[in-house]
Amino acid sequence: MPEPQFGCKTTRNPMSKASALPCASRLSRFECNQPPTTSASGFKYAVEVPAVQFLATRDGETALKLPPVELTPDRTSLKGLRKAFFEGTGGRAFVLHDGGIALGLEKDRYLVRLEGAVSAPNVYPPLEQARVWQQPGWFRKTLSWLTATLGETLSTVEQVSTNDLACVMRVQTEGRTVYLKASQTRLEAALTAQLATRHPDLTPNVVAWDADRRLLVTEGCGTRFSESAEQADWHTAVTKLARFQRMASAHSFRALGCPLHTFDDLASRAETFLHDVRTLRGWGLTAEQVAALAERVLHIRQAHERVLALNLPPLPAHGDAHPINALTGCGVVWLDLSEACVAHPLLDIGWFLAWFSHPSRTTLPLRQTHPDAEAELWRSYLHASDLPEATDLLRDVKVLALTHRVLVYHEQFYTWQGTVPGWRTEYVPYYLRCLLKLPL
Repeated sequence: MPEPQFGCKTTRNPMSKASALPCASRLSRFECNQPPTTSASGFKYAVEVPAVQFLATRDGETALKLPPVELTPDRTSLKGLRKAFFEGTGGRAFVLHDGGIALGLEKDRYLVRLEGAVSAPNVYPPLEQARVWQQPGWFRKTLSWLTATLGETLSTVEQVSTNDLACVMRVQTEGRTVYLKASQTRLEAALTAQLATRHPDLTPNVVAWDADRRLLVTEGCGTRFSESAEQADWHTAVTKLARFQRMASAHSFRALGCPLHTFDDLASRAETFLHDVRTLRGWGLTAEQVAALAERVLHIRQAHERVLALNLPPLPAHGDAHPINALTGCGVVWLDLSEACVAHPLLDIGWFLAWFSHPSRTTLPLRQTHPDAEAELWRSYLHASDLPEATDLLRDVKVLALTHRVLVYHEQFYTWQGTVPGWRTEYVPYYLRCLLKLPL
């Protein structure tokens, strides 16, 4: 097949709740692009600057190790790393692993691994805990599969993101744009394909999928839903979420491997967790935050009692239904079903509205133009779900949705092993701090 041109695209790292910021703020003990400094005693000393070393391979057989270069702010993204590699070698490559640069980890040297057209008689060292898409040869094999599956020539391939949770590429063919996502399990590809068949207005159009390869290809359309100022779009999103929960099959979800999250014991599990000082401090919370969370236990229990009284059965759930996981412009569609599950139906809308109402999101276009949007969206969801009896439970539902996410992610990530030693996702402390920001 013709060799596709490799483009670049800068994105926020979805594994971190903070974006990849310039060196001065993310790499706190380093100064970038600074001249030697004179101390009070008159002696000059060199400011410590982190370096990036490229290790490139082709099909996992040979490797090229380049001399370290300075890690400047413009090299803290996939686009910047690939540009720096091109400037040093004249070669184009995909990033297999950024060595922790986007995470802002403090290192003297980052080892960045790439897959490109290079050749040298060295042995490519293995990457511990490497995901499938972080292994040499994966990109070429995957693009060959995509070309054969689509029956179209690939003109450009943009690496949108790559980390320990997933890999996403934007691919331009001769006539359309598609997105290819590789996931850790078979679930997302198989479930999205099933939903696209049974509920075609819910998800983006599925172009191709292969559960064994853990690959999903969807048609590129629309823009991020969170950027929309159209009130109708937001109401359509929550209405579709409600209808999907009522119409989709919990049995089919479970058959594909979606987990079942219990709700009856949520308050008791939360009480145990929030009184575990050692675990909370292990997640990086301060003593003051730990004490404040302990004060929330009674409120969580009371909220749980009120919502439990609705006696709602567990239903299919998106699992991560926040506005960034939806698109508008080709209708309103939901994407990223990697955390789909069977759970209490109000947990999805609770997380959606907790995200929407967070104090840091006052600049969202809809919040600027519609100050009462949160209450209106809640009413739209309840109307579509035929749950008028839950009208007064919005605050309770947001509290329980955040609590649920804390417990789920703690179980998933507390002993999680990634490819960057000493680092794990920060979802648990993020949701705990969101919980603290909710008014009692």
